[in-house]
Amino acid sequence: MEREAKTSLESLSSSSSGMMTPSELASVLLEAFKTLLAESDSYVLYFEQRFRLEEEHLRSLKSMLEKQRELDLRINHKLAVTPGLLPDLNSLSGLRNAWGDMRLSEMWAIDLRIQALLEWKRNTLQPIVQFRDSQERIRRRVKDDLRTCLEDYDEMRVTTLPRIRRSYEKRCDDLEFYRHQQRAIEEQRQLLSVSSEPRTSNDPLSQDSIRSAQENSSPSDRVNLPSPRELSPNLEAQAGPNSTFYSPNQPNTNSVPSSQSQPRTNFLDGLRKKEAWDGAPKRLNALFTRMLDVSGEKNLPAEPSLLGAAAPVTDGPTSGTSPVSLEPVAPAISQKSQQVLAVKQAKAKRDVDDADKAYRKAIFDLETLRIRLTKTLAAAVTSILEWRKELAITMHKACLQQVHDSYTVRNSIETVHKQDEQIATHMLDRIDAEQRMCEDWLPSTRSLVQEQRVQYVNFWHGPYKDLIFGTGLVDYAFSHGQAATPSTMTDSGLIVPSVRPPLIVTKCIKFMEQPRCIRTPGIYRLSAKYSRVQELTSQIEQDETQFQFDAEREEAVMVASILKLYLRQLPEPVMPMRWEERMRYTHDRDEHKRNQFTFFKSRIRRMPPIHQATLRALLIHLSNVAMHADHNKMTVANLALIFSPVILSESNLESTSLAAATEEDRTLEDLIVYWSEIYSVPAARNEALPPIPRNEDKPTLRDASIRRKQVSSWDGNSAPQDYSNNSNEPYSEARAGHAL
Repeated sequence: MEREAKTSLESLSSSSSGMMTPSELASVLLEAFKTLLAESDSYVLYFEQRFRLEEEHLRSLKSMLEKQRELDLRINHKLAVTPGLLPDLNSLSGLRNAWGDMRLSEMWAIDLRIQALLEWKRNTLQPIVQFRDSQERIRRRVKDDLRTCLEDYDEMRVTTLPRIRRSYEKRCDDLEFYRHQQRAIEEQRQLLSVSSEPRTSNDPLSQDSIRSAQENSSPSDRVNLPSPRELSPNLEAQAGPNSTFYSPNQPNTNSVPSSQSQPRTNFLDGLRKKEAWDGAPKRLNALFTRMLDVSGEKNLPAEPSLLGAAAPVTDGPTSGTSPVSLEPVAPAISQKSQQVLAVKQAKAKRDVDDADKAYRKAIFDLETLRIRLTKTLAAAVTSILEWRKELAITMHKACLQQVHDSYTVRNSIETVHKQDEQIATHMLDRIDAEQRMCEDWLPSTRSLVQEQRVQYVNFWHGPYKDLIFGTGLVDYAFSHGQAATPSTMTDSGLIVPSVRPPLIVTKCIKFMEQPRCIRTPGIYRLSAKYSRVQELTSQIEQDETQFQFDAEREEAVMVASILKLYLRQLPEPVMPMRWEERMRYTHDRDEHKRNQFTFFKSRIRRMPPIHQATLRALLIHLSNVAMHADHNKMTVANLALIFSPVILSESNLESTSLAAATEEDRTLEDLIVYWSEIYSVPAARNEALPPIPRNEDKPTLRDASIRRKQVSSWDGNSAPQDYSNNSNEPYSEARAGHAL
């Protein structure tokens, strides 16, 4: 493409600098035709591809809607036979009716677009294609006409006319040659007819006549007369056996025939008789053949056969004493030579006339071809200009028609879409009534056969109603119907958990808050009897709600051991925090204090609600225990040393001693000491323990196990998921910190 453009530019630049030949102009015009055809093809190609893609798109949409219609029919049938899914067995729901109407409107829109596509093809594409095809035919016809005109003109100008001119000039040369021969014969006859008597060479009259004839003749008319000896063989050959000629070396035998039987008759005399007509064609052919043979020797200055019998000239001494004998030529031979020359001259003149006519006709034909070529080139230029104008007019009409049709289709489709909008708006008008009717028809849990809950049965202790130890806090909250919504923050910055801590934690803290228990020395440092701990844990899991610690019989160390065992067996710590983070916090304690513990606040907000409530209850309880360190010897440092592995996480420092690790990790100490600042709980809501929940139906533990996988990958840095939404009793903090 670039090469063709470059060639066109070069040709145009060369044409602008000077005149152009017809072939160059024809090449430029044909290239212009080709360019206009390419432009027309580009328009046709665009509309063809555009309409083909549109047609494929509409065909695919229509096929998809047909399949969707079949699917909707199957679904409607299933909805009709399934109880409780339709408000009436004889009618569809508002959603299904609206859905069907919208799909029907979409089918109408597709039909409108298909009809518009047919209109576009007929009104837009078809005129352009017809125009392109007609112009292609015009281009081919112009191309053929230009090629024919150029070939005819070049052939006539280069080949035919030069050949005809050469033939014309050759015929003229032949005619001039015969005319020179005629003049030479006339001059010779004048010289020979001066005297019929023989004259000597010193005769002044004969010598003066010959000299004057030679002087008066032009150089071109002068011919060298051959001698009688040279002339006699030629005359014999031309005359043939029927002709006689005079020879100076033999006696005059004109009166004696050569056949000795009877004299030969003349050719014209023989034709007068009827008997000689049968042989006339042969004799004519022989005559013409001899005439052509004689005319073939035109390069000679003078043919002896045409000059007649000249008198022999005998060379003598220069003194002029030797006589020159001029013998007369036979009249028959001279007359015959003149006849042959006259025939050839007449034929040459006819040939010249024919050649002149052919030459004139060739000149006229060449001019005709030139005019036709010029008019053809002018017609090609006019065709190009008309093509360009008609192309613009055709595209103008086609584009306007397409825009008009597109606008009409868009208006129609917009009307259909407005109807769809109304249908979608009224889709939910009868949703409440349909819901009530479907609720009455739909089988619910009320119609289920009441089945007993499958319980865990211990081999030694019997069935357990609750599985508490070893169960995660999130699973516990889900199985007991606790709300899993995140904690809320009030305008004053209060963090209020929306769930309660586990019941075992609440009962243990309540028992430990008794005055006799909280003042027990080494309350969390000492360990209880393992068998008694196992017995109590079994009783708790058999019925957590009905279980109560014996305030007079049970010791504080026993209950503290149960609380530590529960926290230790949790799959996830209450507040997961890696050792590296705790070390980093310990090194930056002062900065965190200045920032009012925003690090802890943000971390606690990202914890699940059950973890927030449990951590808050434990921190308040440990702070209360530390308040009685004078009696129980449990300082904040001791409590942090005991509860850090179970509340935060266990440290994995194998090469570090326990004392060194305790000195470095001050995280739990700050949580215990500054818990009120971290939670920002006012004095009116600092109650340590929430109220004991009422005995109510709780979800099964099987449902809680389904949720366990959803929080197994929680690392404490992301927001927890919502697990329940049926809590009507938020966690009460009215008694938080009553012992402070």
